[in-house]
Formats: sequence, C-alpha cells, structure tokens
Amino acid sequence: MATANLESRRCVSAEERDPDPEIAIVKSFWCPPAALLFARKIVEKIGGWHNTLPIIQDARFLLDAAFHGAKFVHIPQVGAYYRVRAGGSLSRRSQPEFVRDCFANALEIKERWRAENTFDSKQRDSVIDVFAYVARASYQTDPALFESALHEIYHLDPDWVPTRPSHLALTSKVLGYRNAEFVAAKYRAVKKWFGLSKDRAC
Repeated sequence: MATANLESRRCVSAEERDPDPEIAIVKSFWCPPAALLFARKIVEKIGGWHNTLPIIQDARFLLDAAFHGAKFVHIPQVGAYYRVRAGGSLSRRSQPEFVRDCFANALEIKERWRAENTFDSKQRDSVIDVFAYVARASYQTDPALFESALHEIYHLDPDWVPTRPSHLALTSKVLGYRNAEFVAAKYRAVKKWFGLSKDRAC
C-alpha cells in the first residue's frame, strides 16, 4: 500500500516573483490547482486544458489565464491541503516528459510574445531561463534536446552564460558552457563512484 504525507508549503504571491503575472508564472510561480480559484469568464476564454502539454497542463492553464487578462489576488491563508504520495508528483515520476513539456511550452510562449510584438528583455530572459533549465536537465539524458535548448538560448543571446549555480557559471566563463556541463557531469560521476552523491544536480 502506498504511503502518503500531508505537505505544508507556502505559496508566494505572483507579485513576489514579478509584478507582471505572465513573467512571474514563466519564472516558476506555481501553486497546487486546488489552491486556485478561477473566474468563470476566464475559464471560458481559455477553453480547456492544453492537451499537447500533458505533464504541465496545470501550470500552462494558469499561464493561459494570465494571457487572457486575469488579475491575480493573493489571499495569505491556507487554500488547500496537498497530499504528497510516496511515488511523488507526475512531473517527478516522468522527468524526461516534464523537461520536454517545459521546452515545448517555452517555444510557444516565445512565439506568442513575438506575435504580440511585446518581446522585451524581461520576456526574453524568462524564456532563456526555461531553456537553460531544459539544457541542464537533458545534458546527460537527451543530447538532441540539449542541443535544441542551447540553440534557442544562443539565438536569443549569443553571449549567454549561466548565472547559477555559481560554480557552473564560473566554469562556463573559462571553458564555455558545453565544456562546463561535461566537467560537471564527470564531477557528479566521481562523487557517485565514491558514494558521496545524493543524486542532486550540481
């Protein structure tokens, strides 16, 4: 029988991420769907789930609300109790699919902003952050996706280097990003060999 725990998390307001709700959500603002209430007129404008992004449909639905002009109000109290099962969330159980969904979502967001002629530096940096996450997460598991994410990054900013984690940023400045990821992968492998790794990306 699967075990489960009740997990307590504080959902910060979107404004704590960024005053622009679209930027805030792309940057990583998220709350469990049960803690959110949507106005019916916004739901009708959205029209339903984004079925081509099966792993991140909840986050994309929230972003679509922002795209359709939703105003977000943060109520500083418990909105829902969120049960975390032993198997983890869908995104954690299906990490490769989650990463691919993030990449596809960032491509769509970029094209939407460009079509609206609003693609400013904040929007550019937001999608670059997503592409950078995809690149890091896919470096060892999906080389084609890694290259696609890196292509998108350099197309938007030819001089890009990661800003975090700090050691990857420093190594990237000296060796270049691809070589820095290679070094980081070897470092993780050595740590794992000696039993020092907790399987956390460095």
